[in-house]
Amino acid sequence: MGLPIPSIVEGGSYIALIGGATMALLSRLPRQTIAEQAKLIEALNGRIASLETSVKENRDALLEAVHNMGLLQGQVEVYKGLPLISMAESMKGIADSNSEILSILKSSAVTLAQTEAAKADATRDVAGALQ
Repeated sequence: MGLPIPSIVEGGSYIALIGGATMALLSRLPRQTIAEQAKLIEALNGRIASLETSVKENRDALLEAVHNMGLLQGQVEVYKGLPLISMAESMKGIADSNSEILSILKSSAVTLAQTEAAKADATRDVAGALQ
């Protein structure tokens, strides 16, 4: 004969239980996946905003650096226009003439000292003769 009715009902209960559990899991997984994806999207949007800020700061820094490079290039052009070699030669000429002046002053001082010493000797001689 066939299966008794309680066993069929029991089997149906088990099948319904397994089906219900499977449906609960399947309906829960998409909700979790959607929630996780929403969190990931939020994190990515935050990262995009951070990168946009970083790009703006880097662009501003680049523009400032280009501006400063232009200023430095202008200063280099000014320095290139200075007659640095002729200035160095002029300064060497001044140093040489200062050396000559110092040498003349030294020889004049020696001559003056000798003249004054001779005058002092002559004065002592006269003073000695007068006594």
